[in-house]
Amino acid sequence: MATFAWPISALILGLVIFLSFRFPNQVGGLIDRIKKIGVSGVDADGSKTIVIQEAKDIVRAEAAEEQLAAFDNQLLVMHDNNIRQTTLQNVPDHAARERILIRHLASLFLTYSLKAITTLFGVPRFTHCA
Repeated sequence: MATFAWPISALILGLVIFLSFRFPNQVGGLIDRIKKIGVSGVDADGSKTIVIQEAKDIVRAEAAEEQLAAFDNQLLVMHDNNIRQTTLQNVPDHAARERILIRHLASLFLTYSLKAITTLFGVPRFTHCA
């Protein structure tokens, strides 16, 4: 058992470090409540109340407009309006719109990657790819 002492200790330490980065508020609150660590386990004081204030997403319209302005040109704006009028016209839900646009972006990325790979290896281009 002594030969496994350091790997077990390293595993526990790694787990604590991982959890402290993954859940900083919860692990920090647990560490504050610990009274004693022994062979039988961890004794924590459960009477302390933990107040956690979660920051909500603060949406800044200026940041979005600033990023979109970097790509402004007439052709792009024309295609943007075309997508809004055709693809997204009957989809009022923002989450559904996001899913649709992400799927279209992934499809565009795959098409571009396929064309880049076929060009790289000299394979004849597919005429049916967009």
